Amino acid sequence: MSYYSSVNNLTRRFFFNLLRHADYSITYTNSLSQQLSASLSYDSNVISFLNLRTNDNVQTVKTHQAVRKVVLPLSYVDSIYLYNSHLDLVLDTKTGIQSRLEDFYDQGTAEQLRRISADHAASYVPFVHDVTFFNRTSRLYSYILPNYDRSGVLTSAMVVNLNVDVLTQSLQELSADNAYLKFAVFSPDGSFLLDSPFDTEAEQADLQAMVEQIMASGSGEDSFFYKIGRTNYVAAYSNANSNGWYLCGLIPSHTIFQDVITTTILSLVFIIALLGASCYAALLLAKRLNRPVEVISQMVSGSDGSPLDGVPDTLQTREFRSIASAFVQMRKKNMEYANYRDKTALIVRRDFLESLFTGGAFYSQAQAAQHLKALGCDFMLASPCIMCLFSMDNYDSFAQNTNSRERDALRFAIVNLATELLDEHFSCEMIPHGSSKFVAVLGCPERSAVTELRASLETALEKFLAVVKTHLEFTMTVAYSTSFRGIEHMPQMYENLEELLLLRVRHGYGKILSPGMAEDLTLGDFNVSSTAENILVSSVLNGNAAQALAQFDDIADDLFQYSYNEIMPYLTHLAYRLLNSAKETRCSASQPITEAFKVVSARLPQCEIEADFRTCFAAYLERLCSILAAQKSGQETQNSKALVDRVLQIIESDYTNPEICLGSIADNLGLSTHYIGQIFRTSQGKSVSQYILDLRLEKIAQAMRESSRPFADIMEEVGFEAKQKNYIYTCFKKHFGVTVKNYRMQYSDTKS
Repeated sequence: MSYYSSVNNLTRRFFFNLLRHADYSITYTNSLSQQLSASLSYDSNVISFLNLRTNDNVQTVKTHQAVRKVVLPLSYVDSIYLYNSHLDLVLDTKTGIQSRLEDFYDQGTAEQLRRISADHAASYVPFVHDVTFFNRTSRLYSYILPNYDRSGVLTSAMVVNLNVDVLTQSLQELSADNAYLKFAVFSPDGSFLLDSPFDTEAEQADLQAMVEQIMASGSGEDSFFYKIGRTNYVAAYSNANSNGWYLCGLIPSHTIFQDVITTTILSLVFIIALLGASCYAALLLAKRLNRPVEVISQMVSGSDGSPLDGVPDTLQTREFRSIASAFVQMRKKNMEYANYRDKTALIVRRDFLESLFTGGAFYSQAQAAQHLKALGCDFMLASPCIMCLFSMDNYDSFAQNTNSRERDALRFAIVNLATELLDEHFSCEMIPHGSSKFVAVLGCPERSAVTELRASLETALEKFLAVVKTHLEFTMTVAYSTSFRGIEHMPQMYENLEELLLLRVRHGYGKILSPGMAEDLTLGDFNVSSTAENILVSSVLNGNAAQALAQFDDIADDLFQYSYNEIMPYLTHLAYRLLNSAKETRCSASQPITEAFKVVSARLPQCEIEADFRTCFAAYLERLCSILAAQKSGQETQNSKALVDRVLQIIESDYTNPEICLGSIADNLGLSTHYIGQIFRTSQGKSVSQYILDLRLEKIAQAMRESSRPFADIMEEVGFEAKQKNYIYTCFKKHFGVTVKNYRMQYSDTKS
């Protein structure tokens, strides 16, 4: 009975430990999600989108990129919705879909938003719902963070969606590894959040009855025996998580005690057989049994190695193997528990330091100092420090060729390698940050010269980057800060390093970025002349890839003198303008033009260095030129010639009208100004307005050659206005190379 009680208590404790860790995981994930929503609510791009009064595609793209950049490394977050009630617009940052609330594919969330708008709720509203997208259904656990104006009207909301499967992943993995071990997860209202672990209707009915019994008890944690179907189970449950979910574990009682009963019966048979043996045989057998006794003692004391090592084959009975197997399994479970405990401690350490470095900590200075001392990082409090931000280059390509375990092992190796190399000169604490970055804080010697300190740091960093490139076969870029003292400066230093790391676009992969490099950037907003951009658009519309690429290179040479935050929005704007211009000019090629835009929109955010941006956008230009050139045909050429002839006819007959311009001609022909202007410029080599100006100047010159009338009278006869007199003098001299007075004198002398 004592052994039975011990096994029973051990099983219950095992269950409760598993459930408590699962409760902690759920609570911790929820806490991270709330911190995420709070962080995003202060993001400038998110704020701008939520307060838009008119549609702004550029701002939408910026907001989508800003949120994706934050959410992508967070495996527990499925997606984030941003709702702008002014525009009745919902943006899904996972799919990039924008739609009105009533047309949004997630009508479960849409209904909650309408309910919150009516009830004026002012806090997180968690709920579980199923979402179907492209015939794929996911169960999500969602938080809604609403914003109201002073009159209580809902103005915007942020929805954070978590995968329910992520919150209970550890339980599902345990259930999959052990056919006997089953778990059920249900909400406070009794609805199941995971699929039922039982197949038959009778078993599911018994499970539902057990759930009702648990909820009626009102207890937050307990264990008991319960019969489901024809099997007795040991059941344990807990709801000590922030969601109030009930986590219930079930294991058949016979699997716990079967080995004990079998071993007891066989032991009795063995003892009876021993009593009938002779004294000599008993003595000999006792000597031979000495080794198994030692093995059992070693197993009890926790020694390593196989329990069957050194045991003769004749003594390796089924009973002994069963006992040995039971001890091996128990030792394995204990090791798994210890490993899980150690991982949890590492996660807590990493999360605290990460929140301290990045400004997400909600600790006072005294609390933070106490935590740092407990973690052995008190050098951050006492000595000058330098912060370093490491980033794996071209991580998206690397991630496609590796699995999650390989990436985890690699991050662990990078941390150990960097710590080992940097510890030779500095006190070092380094943690992974996101999927591809690492943050390190280095304690510096007191009263070190700045030049010597930087030289020592860059030498150590160069050695680390060389080792990574040689042995791990990829490159990393690192940015380091100036020296600072005090943990209150860490968030600002981290923010500066994030900006400094963007200089990778200019300097390339595998470089060390120092604080002084930021001074090489051109400050302010990037502005390109409308003429240069129009030439690029015109070249693309004409299908002239060589001219388009040359013009883009001219623009890019200036563009890449600016920061990443100027480069990315401008290239997005330019790609979108080319899309609209190409679709307007070649409506029949709308689909391939749109596909080309989708490709460049997906690839641009993955670019990190100048060469990547140039290659990506050059491919887009070549694709557009290829599409547009293929659309040109003999019929189009004929149509263009007829159109140009018609425009020339209108100008020739109506050039004396001061109101004639490209717009009036387009209205007359019923075509767009852009289309007519493009065809005319291609045919005549000049714009419509320039052609009209040149024609009028020629008419003025002709009248001056044939008569001596005043220049003002002649100017008005050909369609110019009196107030343009000074402008016409300038244009006349530019066109003919002489002033009006000299031109008239030349022809007066000729007549004489």
